[in-house]
Amino acid sequence: MTQEELDLERTKHGCQMFVELSKAQIEFSAKALQGLFILNGGAATAVIATKTPQYSGLILLFALGALAAALGMGAGYFANGFIGDTWRAYIEDVDNWKAYHKDKEYKGKIWKGISVSLAVASALLFAIALVVFCCIHTH
Repeated sequence: MTQEELDLERTKHGCQMFVELSKAQIEFSAKALQGLFILNGGAATAVIATKTPQYSGLILLFALGALAAALGMGAGYFANGFIGDTWRAYIEDVDNWKAYHKDKEYKGKIWKGISVSLAVASALLFAIALVVFCCIHTH
């Protein structure tokens, strides 16, 4: 094989690895956010079922946790869309691809950061609600 053929094979392999890793990351983040949504939503439902007035604050915390997870899923969708646009543009050989890529990649990173922040907020709201529940329940 010539050096050019080796370079082409290396590039193809790198692209395939990027695609596989991207798919895995998207799937993992979606499942994590779905889990947080179900965890918070299920907890809110369980608290509502008790019909205990002193738990009304807990319902709000769990509901906000579920909302944060749902919004995180939406932010993840936008992040993947912007990052995917950069590679679509590269494949379609869009003029001035580097500037286009930089802009879309930057927006994708912002949405990714928002998605991760909302996931962390969802988990924290769940944890706070559990601590509050334990404090209320032990007194």
